This record gives sequence, C-alpha cells and structure tokens, in this order.
Amino acid sequence: MIHFAFPFLLFLLPLPYLVRRFSTGKEGELSKAVKVPFFYEVKAISSKMPRSFRFRRAFMMQAAWIFLLLAAARPQTPAGIQSYVAPVRDLILILDISGSMQQKDFISENGEALDRLSAVKAAADTFVRTRSGDRIGIILFAGQASMYVPLTVDYLTLREMLSSVQVGLLGGMTAIGDALGMAADYLNKSETAQKVVVLLTDGVNNAGSLMPPDALKKAVSENVRVYTIGVGKPSANPAESIDIVLLGKIAKETGGHFYSVDNPKGLEEAYQKISDAEPLSQTDVYLMPQKELYPYPLFVCLVLLSVNVLKGLSFGLWSKIKRNTGK
Repeated sequence: MIHFAFPFLLFLLPLPYLVRRFSTGKEGELSKAVKVPFFYEVKAISSKMPRSFRFRRAFMMQAAWIFLLLAAARPQTPAGIQSYVAPVRDLILILDISGSMQQKDFISENGEALDRLSAVKAAADTFVRTRSGDRIGIILFAGQASMYVPLTVDYLTLREMLSSVQVGLLGGMTAIGDALGMAADYLNKSETAQKVVVLLTDGVNNAGSLMPPDALKKAVSENVRVYTIGVGKPSANPAESIDIVLLGKIAKETGGHFYSVDNPKGLEEAYQKISDAEPLSQTDVYLMPQKELYPYPLFVCLVLLSVNVLKGLSFGLWSKIKRNTGK
C-alpha cells in the first residue's frame, strides 16, 4: 500500500488557485493584497497567445504543480521485511603483549615449545569462533594501552587482526590499570545490557598513569564484568610473577572469575569456562524498509515543465517569423 512520508504537503494543492484568485482584481488589475512583479509584461505576452494555447499551458502548469507536491510528499511502499541480529553483549579482550609474553614455557600437545603470546592468540581465536551475537573488540597493552580492534561483529576481520598481534608494539612493561580503564571508558558508551572484559596478563602492573584500583572502580561503576587470566608459571622473582591477588580482586569485585594457567590446554579451558559463563544470546530485530516512489512524479513534473517551456519558446519563435514574413 502506498503512503506518504509528508502527507501535509498535499494541503498546498490549491495554492496556485489562491495566488491567482487574490493577485488580480475584477478587471484583471493588480489587487492591493498581493503584488506580482512584471505583471503587465507577462499579461501583454500572454494576451498574444491563442486561447486554446494558453489553456493547455495553464493545464500543464497545474499538473506539474500537482506532481511536484506528490514528489515532495514522498510516496512510499513497503519493500518487504528484513531482519538482523542485534548484539546484546559487548565483549572486550585485553591482551598483554609485553616482552615477557615471548617466553617459550608453554608445551603443545605434540611436545613443541610455544611462546605465551602464540598460545594466547590460538586460544583467543578459538574463543571468538565459538561466539555469536556479541560485539567483540581487542585492547592491547604493555607499557601503554591501545584500542586495537573496536567492537565489531565482523569476526573474520577480528581474527585476522588477532593473528597479526606481536610483542613489542607498545613497549616492554605492563600497564594493567590503563588497559582496564580504557575498556571501562569504552564500554561506558555502549547501550547493550551486558558488558564483559577478559583481561589476560603474565605480569604485575609496573607502568601507566592509571592505577589498577582506580581502573577497578571504573569497571564496577560501569557494571563491567571482568574475567582475568594469569598466564605462566609462578616465579621466584616477584617482578616476573603474576599478581594473583590483584587479578583475583578484579574478578571478584566485578562478578567475574580468575583463572591461572600455565599450559595451552589450561588456557583453552579458561576461555571455554568463560564462554559457558557468558551463554550465547541474541535478539532478532525486524525492519520494514520503504521503497521511495518520489522519482516517478518528479520525473513527470520535469517533463511537463520542459514541454511547457518549449511550447512558449516555439510560440515566440513562430510569432517572430510571422512578423518578419509579414514585413
């Protein structure tokens, strides 16, 4: 069914009649209500045209006005029902790419030594492949934090970007507070009901401008649920060990969970448990887009105006030739 986006414009249909009605008096002279520029000149030219010719031109002008208003009112018709999946969860993966992530202390199932970052990338890739209905983004951090992939539902591109992550892009230290604070600020703009962060690191906070307790307050205030993963074996050197207390506190106070892993299988299990804790959920949204029909009446209007102008020019040219021939 055809309907109009701006139907009120159709009330302007009698406007030309009203202008004509109130612009001239009974004797064809100008009324005091409306002053029309060049009225007498137009009247003199028009008076030379045959009555039938003037009638046809007036009819075409009225028809052009009608079609112009029809186009301006924007006639539309439904173009069918379309549906799309509306994300109900925004999920940000925070990955540590400090220098310590190069350590090859992870052993694969076939006995091959893997560096921590390679194992993390493989597990994160599997995690992303199992998700649907989420918008997922990636924040990288070392000495500073950076939004690497904004929230997206384009998982293919996200996985390609994930595969190209390397150690050393952001320095060699560990700014956990900056990374978590950036995620909280970013999710503050989100309108989804569920906001989730998976924070993975193998060290302690030793860089950045935002302290972890302050970043934690931001996450709590924004209702961000944070899952933390500590990667690597415990070290005798506190500077190289995982801050289990901090990661556990972040997870507990935001409603998440802390996982400590030291092998690829444990890493995959941690991501799987997070996936189980955040079940797949999506909302189907149905839209009824409208097909615009205004080009058709607009085209008719332009044709009528063009024909009217050409008729006027042809009459003027014919009159001039006739006068010259008469001489």
